[in-house]
Amino acid sequence: MSLRRKQTLQREKTRLDEQARDPAIVQAAIEAVRDGLVLHAAGKIDEALKAYRRALGHLPNFADAHNALGVALRDAGDWDGALDAFELAITLQPGHAQAHYNAGDLLAVQGRYGDAAKALQRAIDLDPARVESYQRLGHVLFKM
Repeated sequence: MSLRRKQTLQREKTRLDEQARDPAIVQAAIEAVRDGLVLHAAGKIDEALKAYRRALGHLPNFADAHNALGVALRDAGDWDGALDAFELAITLQPGHAQAHYNAGDLLAVQGRYGDAAKALQRAIDLDPARVESYQRLGHVLFKM
């Protein structure tokens, strides 16, 4: 990577870090995710997608918003977009157990059992009290 590219990335990271410290921006992002969850629960997937994207417009490094976006994209049938969103949530917050679970679940649906098992095992490592991860991993290992 060139020095210029590294400097550009560092400036962008600094800008995003500053946004994350602004309570008004953080609150707007949280409210947009909350709106998206309500809309999603009501079956209004397209509107939920807009709300999650609005949250990410406020706070692009918001791992929970990427994870929620991934769930909505999965439910809308955009599996590639969903997996990208889960992977970005994991990149931003490697300890995000729910994103690991969601990625593993989707990978299993796609028949990518080896990758699914790894993601689900990571979800278990991060949150050993989550029963669903063990159940899904068991199903995946049975299919392998």
